[in-house]
Order: sequence, then structure tokens, then C-alpha cells
Amino acid sequence: MIDDKTLEMVLYLSRLEVSDQQKLNFKNQIGDILNYFDLLKNYDTSDVNPDLGTEVSEQDLRPDQIQKGFSDDDVKSFAIHFEEGHFQVPRILEDFLDNREEE
Repeated sequence: MIDDKTLEMVLYLSRLEVSDQQKLNFKNQIGDILNYFDLLKNYDTSDVNPDLGTEVSEQDLRPDQIQKGFSDDDVKSFAIHFEEGHFQVPRILEDFLDNREEE
């Protein structure tokens, strides 16, 4: 089971607004998932090959070739905020941490 503070952080970072009943449901569901992982820790997997995927052969890989990418003008045309060769995005983590410090 996770505590209320952790649940609030997950909901904030997920940008989810939920009712109190939905919070209780999420808390129970996340708790069930974490309990399941605890159960899985009890199994001995030392004899299991960690590479369960298919083998990758040379013919499955594409050749490395340098290709022309987008120009700055192309990128600027579909970027909301583009400045000095970089995308400008809103602060997220800092705002969250600032709000937590105020509580």
C-alpha cells in the first residue's frame, strides 16, 4: 500500500484530477501492483536466461547512414516556443517541488 502523500505526487505528476473514491481505488490498485511485485521477488530466477527475446542478427539491423535532418526553420515552424536552437517548455518539476515546500 502506498501512503497518501505518494499517491498525491503520482496524481500530480500524471496530471490527473480524480474524486476521493477514485483516489481510494487508485491507492488500492497501486498497492495490489506493488504487492504482486513483492510476491515475484520470492521466486528464484537464477536459472532463467534474462534474454528472453529473439536473437538479433546482422541482417535484422538497418545500416547506419547519415541522413539530413530537419532544419532550424522546419523545427521552428511546428514548435510553440523555440529559442536559441532549443525548445522552451514549461517548468513542471520545479513547480511541483515549490508547491510541496509551501505545504
